[in-house]
Amino acid sequence: MSHLDDNHDELASELRRRSEEVGGHPIAFDSVRRTARGIQRRRRIAGGIAAVAVLAVAVPAGMAASSTLNLGQQPARQPTSGSVTSADGSTTDPSVAEPTQSPTPSESATEPTTTDPTPDSSENSSPPADPNLEKTVDLTAAGAVRGVDPAIAYIDGPTLHVADAPPLNLGVSYYDIAPHRGGWIALGSNDDGRLTLFFLAADGTVQD
Repeated sequence: MSHLDDNHDELASELRRRSEEVGGHPIAFDSVRRTARGIQRRRRIAGGIAAVAVLAVAVPAGMAASSTLNLGQQPARQPTSGSVTSADGSTTDPSVAEPTQSPTPSESATEPTTTDPTPDSSENSSPPADPNLEKTVDLTAAGAVRGVDPAIAYIDGPTLHVADAPPLNLGVSYYDIAPHRGGWIALGSNDDGRLTLFFLAADGTVQD
């Protein structure tokens, strides 16, 4: 027996001895096969579920993409009988006559013009004035009916007119006058020509 065989027998004996020292039940070959089959079955089920999920996502996406492509492509329009297709893709039917435009009058033709008659200026002008109708009239209060005496005192030159009293000669002309404390206050000019207020007594004399 060679040295290699001796080592193999020694290794087998040592493994057998070690296995006897390990506690528990020995592992049977049938049990190992059943466990392996269960693992394979679970893997096949998991793979089938994953494939179904992929199909559930891929099929609607493919249908949507196909619908989009179909919507984007319009069917080619078939030209009708007798129609002519131009280079830009438009079709023209020769049987349909295009509307014709009515001829326009020549630009050189001129329309007759009418002139409004100018009214005679003599019709709107006023007749000349009759020199016999021009008269000068003098306005005067002579002969007019006298009304009531004025209720407000007023001055006319040097004369003061007071209601219910005869006219009073002041001897000096004033611009304006008004009653003041039983007498009068008058607006006039002094010796220098400046406007000055003068205080007058009831009889019209100037008071200092």
